[in-house]
Amino acid sequence: DVAAPQRPQGRLVISLLWSNQADLDLHVVLPSAVELFKRNRTEYERPPPSAGPVPPDAPTDGGVLDRDSNAMCVPDGQRAENAVWTETPPSGRYLVRVDTFSLCGAPSADWRVEAFLDGARVGEARGTSTEVDTRFDHNRGAGILALELDVP
Repeated sequence: DVAAPQRPQGRLVISLLWSNQADLDLHVVLPSAVELFKRNRTEYERPPPSAGPVPPDAPTDGGVLDRDSNAMCVPDGQRAENAVWTETPPSGRYLVRVDTFSLCGAPSADWRVEAFLDGARVGEARGTSTEVDTRFDHNRGAGILALELDVP
């Protein structure tokens, strides 16, 4: 079964948990269309250099992906990835996807996605990744849609 480790603290926490040593990746698309995943682990995107100096009071906060668990089939004992907002998250619709990078030799991997807003569960989905799920691109936009949620 999919064990539930200690959930991080935050106003909004979206977690992917799974059952074995597979390398699954959490993708969260924010209302702004920014996508959090292993290659873009923070919501904040610096403006291009052509925009000039960044004002000292520019926001650098927002959602952060805490880890890339079991990356490249190297077990880290976590089997979980979390997107965490410690401050008020942006309002709007969030899309949560599960990308099966590798099953790391297993025939499948059972997973669960959970979303908590101010400590209350606001969404949950379960699924099973199989070898077919590993055959796709593993970049922005990857994975199967697990959950959609609206944050007021």
